[in-house]
Amino acid sequence: MPYEQFVQQHIWSKLGSDHDAYMIVDRAKMAVATGGFNTTLRDAAKFGSMILNGGQFNGDQIVSSKWVDESIKLDKKDKSRMQNNPRYAGSEWVSYKNMWWVLDETKGEYAAVGIHGQVIYINRSTETVIAYFSSQPGASAVGNDNFWSKIAATRAISAKLAE
Repeated sequence: MPYEQFVQQHIWSKLGSDHDAYMIVDRAKMAVATGGFNTTLRDAAKFGSMILNGGQFNGDQIVSSKWVDESIKLDKKDKSRMQNNPRYAGSEWVSYKNMWWVLDETKGEYAAVGIHGQVIYINRSTETVIAYFSSQPGASAVGNDNFWSKIAATRAISAKLAE
């Protein structure tokens, strides 16, 4: 089954999304799985809520709870890949696993990040999902101070909600 049909049939249609999602395609007009997934902000937040709830939405298991949990179950190898990559030196990311950027696996704090500043932030310990769309001058968040200031604000909001 083509990727875009799988996502529509097994995830998007079950998520209660308000709008269609759009995917970029490559030169052969094949949907690209590693980026270019475009949604409304509300639907991105619904996706984040489904992940926060172990892959469930409205009582339906949309994605595997094992996959959701494994995304932040890190071993030394997961962490060492990030620590040994000079590109991420000084970054707050602990790991990148299953397409999620992990900030703190003990709190269940991680995010899906688009290359231009789109973020679905999840914090299991505070039961928080924060989704936002923004922009940044370059197509990467690694060394972008504007990106990291938004992540810091997001983490502060999540912490405040836990009080």
